[in-house]
This record gives sequence, C-alpha cells and structure tokens, in this order.
Amino acid sequence: MHDEWGRPRGGPPRRETRGGRGMGHLGSAYGVRPRFLAAASTEESIPPEGRPEVAVIGRSNVGKSSLLNVLTGTAGLSRVSDKPGRTTQLTWFEVGRRSSADSFWLVDMPGYGFALASEAAVEAWARLSAAYLRKRSTIKLVLVLVDARVGLKPSDVQMLQFLEAEARLPYLVVLTKADAAGPPQRIAQVAALVQSGLKSARRQLRPLALVSSQRKAGVDALQRRIICAATGRSDLLPEATAPAPRGRGGGRGAAGAA
Repeated sequence: MHDEWGRPRGGPPRRETRGGRGMGHLGSAYGVRPRFLAAASTEESIPPEGRPEVAVIGRSNVGKSSLLNVLTGTAGLSRVSDKPGRTTQLTWFEVGRRSSADSFWLVDMPGYGFALASEAAVEAWARLSAAYLRKRSTIKLVLVLVDARVGLKPSDVQMLQFLEAEARLPYLVVLTKADAAGPPQRIAQVAALVQSGLKSARRQLRPLALVSSQRKAGVDALQRRIICAATGRSDLLPEATAPAPRGRGGGRGAAGAA
C-alpha cells in the first residue's frame, strides 16, 4: 500500500487530519475562498498597506503556483507553467472576509534565478521584489520555497541572506516537490543539509516545512503556520500532528510538496 506521497507505508509524514480529513484550503477557516485583490509591476503601483501579509517567493519553477493553488483551494488562481519566469509581478490575494479582523493578504512574488526573459526584465523583477520586502511594514512572514529534490542553490542562499541582513523579516523555508524527491532517507538528508546551511540564521522559523502540492501532503500544517503568523491566532484551525521524515540533524517539520 502507498501513502499520500505515493510511497510505501511507513515512509514520509502522514496527512494531517480534521475528523479524518484534511482541512482543504485556507478558505476553510473563514468560510470564503481567497480572492484576487491587486497586482503591481512597478514600485509605484504597489497598493497601500492594509492587512497583515504573508509573501511567497522561490526560484523559478520551484512549484510556487501549484502550492498557492492548493493552499487557496482555487485552481487557476495562480497560473501554473513549466516555463521559468511566468510570474512577472507582485500579486495580492485576500484571505478571509474583508470585514474580518483576522483576514490577511497572501502575496505571490516573481521567482528568482533563471527565467525565460530578458536580463533587463529579470533585473526589474528583482528590484521590485527587493523594494517590497525592504519597505513593507505589514509583512508578517516570507515563505521561501526550495526544491526538495536539489536543496539550497546559490540564489536561495542569497535570498535568505537578504531576508536576514537587509529586509530583516521572519521567514519559513518550505521544501517543495517532496513526492518527487526520492526515498525518506534522501528527503531527510536534504532537510538536514538545508538546516545546516541555516544554523546561524536568526529570523528563520523552525522547523522546516515539507510539502507536496500534487499529493496535497503537508498542506494542512503549512496553512496552520501561515494563519498563525498572519493573525497571531492558532484557534482558527483544529490541532493536527504531522510527523516529518527523520534524519540526523533534520528534526521535525510540517509535511507537504509542490
């Protein structure tokens, strides 16, 4: 028999449960699906600050769009493509009812690293992202997506250093595509190497998150951490236990992959 990761039972984490079922998507906590709010391709067009924000960033083709669609429960909310560099602007989605004190904004950011675009365009995206991260006072958490199949790349390290030293923002490293990353021992090894590279980090939220958008594994635990960071509340979602792959130095992490 195989688990939600597509592997024999006894491997990576079990799916978190809510009365025997996963919670589904962020809208489950609010009774309304997340929806498009605004987009900005220049610093001048960034909307005024409003609700708390959780930003999502990662290397091109790390599985960001797939994860956003699973998190929000809205297929097509973020366009999925196998062409690196598809996301070219900052996009805001509103989570929760507009009148709710617990609502927040989820922000889809352009990917970094290789992209099928001109050098000038890539540099413009980088400047836009840097300006947003440096100046936005309402950012409560940055999700940095890292491909679980390969671990940290130089561009990932640069982003994490930027968040630590310049933007000075709390961040959570999310290992994506865990269903395609190999056996549990391999995933645990990658997680341990990533954590080892962050041993001096002060702003990193621990433990790492591990997700699979295709299998919807680990998504519940990640949703819980997002809502808690954005609202300061943990009672909007039921408690769940999600054991992560164990490995030397890897610790425990929330389950899930893009």
